[in-house]
Amino acid sequence: MPFRASEDVTKIETADFELPDYNHDEVLWSNFVFGITPPEGIVLPVIRSFGVGNSVHVVKALAQRFSGSGNRSIQFNGRDKILEMELTNYAMCAGIMGDDKLEEMVAKRMEAWHMESEEHLQGNPYCLMISDAQRDTYDTDLSVPNMKGLVIGQVESFLVHNLMRLFKQADVTVGVPVLLFDNFYQNTESFSDKIKIISNGKEGIVLKA
Repeated sequence: MPFRASEDVTKIETADFELPDYNHDEVLWSNFVFGITPPEGIVLPVIRSFGVGNSVHVVKALAQRFSGSGNRSIQFNGRDKILEMELTNYAMCAGIMGDDKLEEMVAKRMEAWHMESEEHLQGNPYCLMISDAQRDTYDTDLSVPNMKGLVIGQVESFLVHNLMRLFKQADVTVGVPVLLFDNFYQNTESFSDKIKIISNGKEGIVLKA
């Protein structure tokens, strides 16, 4: 069966195959899905990213490390270390800038991260795994022109400009309520990892390929 995308995210399409058995501890499962994959799924390299709202949270968490206060940390491995260094630079001066300025700087950095990732992948299709996109102050979808799979958190209020444009661009979307601190998200490395998405239009799973 060819890989099909819904022409309009308001048109719900489903297929008659069931998802394979899986280990709940090693996958993301959702019944918030758009698009249908073949029963065996599709495999794509992954870019892990943060929405602007979550990026500000990460910067503030990094800043608290310097002060010695505890906070839930985000794992950065492999090429994602480049992004960690940039966000750490913001964390070092977070105390002397207002939230609006911090959010503006972080938004520019995340947009640049997407564009750098596009260049690294040389125009090949990939999956964007992004923690959220509700407060993004730039056109998120325009920063990821070759994105074909989307795994995204915080989709409870999905009638948001950036979310709708991302959903429409992706061939298949899997939304989960909370992604930022999920073990699957935490242990995914941009570029090094590939993920498999299986969706029948009613529910979907995401697992490491």
